[in-house]
Amino acid sequence: MKNRPLSVTIIGWLFIVLGVITFLAGLQPFIKIITEGDIPSLTSHEILDLALASITRLLAIIAGTFVLYGFNWARWLLVIWMGFHIVISFQGTLWIIIFHCVIFGSITYFLFRPAVSTWFKTRKKAPI
Repeated sequence: MKNRPLSVTIIGWLFIVLGVITFLAGLQPFIKIITEGDIPSLTSHEILDLALASITRLLAIIAGTFVLYGFNWARWLLVIWMGFHIVISFQGTLWIIIFHCVIFGSITYFLFRPAVSTWFKTRKKAPI
């Protein structure tokens, strides 16, 4: 299979776009604090939360980008990333847990179908 499967393209771009949007949205409250000069009001807990949330959002962008290039580790990272979100969604409502489980199942199905797996195995990696 020479062309990238449509499911890989959709999932890759979905993670890139959502990762960028959530990354920028997550920074807005802190940008407001910095521009207002209220930096001392930030607690170490808030800074740690921002750092961890930013890292997970950057991982979504990285995995989405590299899955488009056909890197097998990137599709595994996407599945692990969604699994992580299932775990942290246990702090929320049942509907959020169900939503994350449905997304996890869909991503796993579409990234690990036999034709898609063949595409990942046959990809020649271009240097980046």
